Amino acid sequence: MNSQIPKFYQLSKEDRINTLISNNWLNYSDKNELKQLLSDDVANSIVENQIGQFVLPEGVALNFIIDGKDYIVPMVTEEPSVIAAASHAAKLCRTLGGFTTIYNERKMMGQIIINNLKNINLAKQKIEDNKNSLISLANKAHPSIVKRGGGLTNIETKTFNDEFLTIYLTVDTKEAMGANIINTILEALKNKIINLTGGSIVMAILSNYPKETLTKVKCKIPFENLGTSVEEGKIIAKKIEAATNYTNFDLHRLTTHIKGILNGIEAVTLATGNDTRSITSAVYAHAFEHGTLKSPTTWKVKDDYLCGTIEVPIPIGSVGGAINVLKMAQLNLKLLQNPTAKELASIIASVGLAQNLAALKALVSEGIQRGHMALHAKNLAIWAGAKGEMIDIIAKKLQSENNFSKTRAKEILEEILE
Repeated sequence: MNSQIPKFYQLSKEDRINTLISNNWLNYSDKNELKQLLSDDVANSIVENQIGQFVLPEGVALNFIIDGKDYIVPMVTEEPSVIAAASHAAKLCRTLGGFTTIYNERKMMGQIIINNLKNINLAKQKIEDNKNSLISLANKAHPSIVKRGGGLTNIETKTFNDEFLTIYLTVDTKEAMGANIINTILEALKNKIINLTGGSIVMAILSNYPKETLTKVKCKIPFENLGTSVEEGKIIAKKIEAATNYTNFDLHRLTTHIKGILNGIEAVTLATGNDTRSITSAVYAHAFEHGTLKSPTTWKVKDDYLCGTIEVPIPIGSVGGAINVLKMAQLNLKLLQNPTAKELASIIASVGLAQNLAALKALVSEGIQRGHMALHAKNLAIWAGAKGEMIDIIAKKLQSENNFSKTRAKEILEEILE
């Protein structure tokens, strides 16, 4: 299987689907699933007060090689140029083997927060002394995850302001994202912890910053892939390195830098039925964990190459939750060749790194606006009422005139229809 499909973007939607089928990424039985909305029963089971469905477009990013394996990556997004940018960057990286996972940790975290303690240090010590019995009790509460090789693996404690004692529980949730698993364990431990400490539980909750759920991925791009010549590519590479270093000094730029990374990460997360808000909050927390600004990505010029890495928390699952009821999520996981949770984390991180590369390359060279405006022109044509081939005709006319107004789009359509 090969994720390089020349001129895929030029095909009609029907031909794109048929191409994926003929190349064994999907089969004919999947074709109807791509056209289905959720049933009311499913929609009602996911949200309250359901009145309809809000549809977002799904596309696929091409050219990805991750850990030696080709992938076509489903992405759900409302933003123009995201999928094209990811595909372009993956092609730049493909020459030298694409993306490689450096490490991939998969442990989630829960917290039990206690106050009203007569002796906070003594309470802390009692928790430390009873770690083994607490771990045993937790794992009895969720025996199915233990059978699969997971469960509570560690307990740590920390005090805050001589008022709060927080117990951090690290849980191996295997293929699931793990919110229900962790909440079950937390509930099982609450009474035991009250008895040990004599305090009051403020709350017991999953943490959306699981610091031991980190994925790090790397890639390497030869200079000639970045420009029209080796020398031009080297100049662009050095600018990308400088632009990334700058993000570690400027909160405004770092926020935008991370948002660009999340354009890719969230699109794959959503496509696979996972929680985009969980990942977004975790990525930002990781960037500010030590009180200083830290880009999730690094880009360094080494010898004749631009070398990149990304390190991000990816709290996702390949089973459970919405994944089990959303047929499109199941189909998209099938398109990704049914990855494990660790493999899916590597895919998501790789798309984030590709998205960052594409954005930085555009910013330090031709500028990022050109690609955005090309797709914006198509949106204007559709708004004006254009269909089929007329969309591209109007879009190209708007670009050639450098006039991106609704009024002009409407005028061009009227001229065509006269």
